[in-house]
Amino acid sequence: MSEQDKTLESITISEIYASEKFNSRGKIRPIDVSELAADIEKRGGLIQPVVVRLLNENEKADPDFAAFKYFLVAGFRRRMAHVVLQWDRIDAIVRGDLRSAEDCYIFNLSENLQRANLSVLQEAKALKKLKDLGITETGAAEQLNKSRGWVQIRYMLLDLPEDIQEEVEAGYDDEKEEMTESVNFMFPETDAEKADWAKSYEEMKDK
Repeated sequence: MSEQDKTLESITISEIYASEKFNSRGKIRPIDVSELAADIEKRGGLIQPVVVRLLNENEKADPDFAAFKYFLVAGFRRRMAHVVLQWDRIDAIVRGDLRSAEDCYIFNLSENLQRANLSVLQEAKALKKLKDLGITETGAAEQLNKSRGWVQIRYMLLDLPEDIQEEVEAGYDDEKEEMTESVNFMFPETDAEKADWAKSYEEMKDK
């Protein structure tokens, strides 16, 4: 990425389109950022600007985007903190190299994985959009700077029933990479193996 692909600007918050569905952390409530807002107010601004991209002409033609100039890529908590503070403007890095939905989501996901202490299930759900986009385990691993095994476990977790996902999550220790059982057993690959796994797991719970 060249320096021409990014500029630091102070932009109007009302011109930023912030999509909860796009954000890998989901909905951000004002109460979730109360401490962050206090810190920002105390410092008089952000240490790290939010990241946005300009909306393209096709997007601007959509009535949902008509009132906006920018699409928020990263910094949803920081933006909400500014809303809580009732500040009109926010420091932002405008990125010209983030053009596709895939590029933007990977950037958003990478930042959140670095910043947040997410559970393994939260990480898996955050990866779901990449899986839905058809990005392979190897491709996701390369773009997120993670091992293929790290991605594989979370992709496989998404294929299990929701109630079993939660039970499996409880089987992780504090390091999140140690399993109470082997990965091959906990994360079957074929539909038949998944069915056998679920049946065996339910039988173990009933004992």
